[in-house]
Amino acid sequence: MELKIRNLSKKLAFKLDKYQVQVGLLEDKKRKQPKFGEYKSYAGKTLLREGKVSTGASLVEVAEYLDRKYKWLRKPFLIKNNKEVVMVLNDIVKDMNGQDLKQRILNGFQAVVRNPILRGEYGKNTTPWAKKKGFNQLLMMTGQFFKNVKARFKK
Repeated sequence: MELKIRNLSKKLAFKLDKYQVQVGLLEDKKRKQPKFGEYKSYAGKTLLREGKVSTGASLVEVAEYLDRKYKWLRKPFLIKNNKEVVMVLNDIVKDMNGQDLKQRILNGFQAVVRNPILRGEYGKNTTPWAKKKGFNQLLMMTGQFFKNVKARFKK
């Protein structure tokens, strides 16, 4: 008995093609300045309140700089046995088998990128910077950057 691998691989490639996802800061929004000394709570973290619109770098420009420095966008996908990546892959398999999990898959991709930031896996701020912010959470200041990490299916 001979298995036609070509046909099977084409069908599999076709199925997987619909799961191409973009994740990151997908819209270039204006960044707001932090209000040092004024705090809010978000996602269980103490963060700075937002002030006036900044005339400096946009959120995407900040994200690009931070990705060059900390690899926050790529690193989670390269960690062996990353539980969030495994959960997304499991949801993709379930979706391929008839369950409608598209939104859950997108939420999972966001979690792959966001959760290491929440867990503080990229390290700590420098002591002077942490003192100025009033807390020590790297890649979190006002939550603007974190909130704007989104995922969508590529069309």
